[in-house]
Amino acid sequence: MCSYLQDAGYLQFNVFKLSMKPAVISSERQQRALHLDSWFWLWDWVCNRPERSTRDRAVAARARWLFALLYHAGLRREEAANGVMGDFLRTDSGWLLRVIGKGQKERMVAVNSSLLQELMRYRKSWGLADFPLPGENIPLVATINVGARSRALTPRSIGLIVHELAKSAAGDCPDEHIRSQVMRMTTHWMRHTNATHRLAAGASLETTQDELGHADPRTTRIYAKTIDRKRQEDAQKLADLQANLGALP
Repeated sequence: MCSYLQDAGYLQFNVFKLSMKPAVISSERQQRALHLDSWFWLWDWVCNRPERSTRDRAVAARARWLFALLYHAGLRREEAANGVMGDFLRTDSGWLLRVIGKGQKERMVAVNSSLLQELMRYRKSWGLADFPLPGENIPLVATINVGARSRALTPRSIGLIVHELAKSAAGDCPDEHIRSQVMRMTTHWMRHTNATHRLAAGASLETTQDELGHADPRTTRIYAKTIDRKRQEDAQKLADLQANLGALP
């Protein structure tokens, strides 16, 4: 009847159709970040890959550096592909990494001690000095072909490397939960993982927003809502209170 009245021009809307539309459920949970145990397992796997030849060693060194860079700096794959070693800057407060992000916006990412150690390790595998020199044009992530050190990987190549490594790692993983996460991960998962783990470790929303280059703080806030470990600990407090008071389970 409502359809007839609407077709005839007596009604502007079919109220029954409107009322039957299912409510859209929006989720604020950020599912595209590795859990801590997944990341620890994956990092250990990346660091202990077999190295049977010179090429294997070069592939392993680049893989380790790439994952360290994505995890500790929270870079997008385009940012990693476009960066050069000269973008590392030494300041009075420590090392910074100059990053050109979306919309050609520049930001400075603080380099922590772990990333600095991985940088030195990677450069040593190339036979370079421990620390980059001002103006050094060697790509952040270069090809491993002999004589092609000045050629950077493309964003697509970085994505494919992460995809293939994740696929291989998942095949070696005995834990089904970790394997499921690693199998689904992409390069951008590392950026989400960086934010989630930073906040879980106690970093502030403000500095995390600056590090990732988020224009809107609400974007960064999403990651703060995914820290399940803290929620689990706080939920357990209720059970502990009940147990301490001698209440029935």
